[in-house]
Amino acid sequence: MLAHNRRAGTQLVEKIMREGRSVHSPSLVLKYIKVGDGAPGRISVVASKKVDGRAVRRNRARRRVYAVLSKHKDSIPAGIAGVILTKKEVLIVNHQNLEQDALAVLKKSASFN
Repeated sequence: MLAHNRRAGTQLVEKIMREGRSVHSPSLVLKYIKVGDGAPGRISVVASKKVDGRAVRRNRARRRVYAVLSKHKDSIPAGIAGVILTKKEVLIVNHQNLEQDALAVLKKSASFN
């Protein structure tokens, strides 16, 4: 799991959802904003009921993405705060493809930064 001090809080998530830029992949969407050059990157994961109506599956989707983020926490760009929104595909995609999608959206956000 990604450490709690590397996650975006409630107020920051609301601000990101209102003002953030979006980067898409087949199974994920990253919405992000700049928060400062020296600040460590903060990312939270959201799985809405559009992903699946059952909380068990939504939680599984969130945990899978957090596992990838914790493995690649050095890939989270400094100076951004973001929210990863899961798509339905996150439940059926294998771990390797999920990892590629997550790294791709993080790389795209760093290049737009």
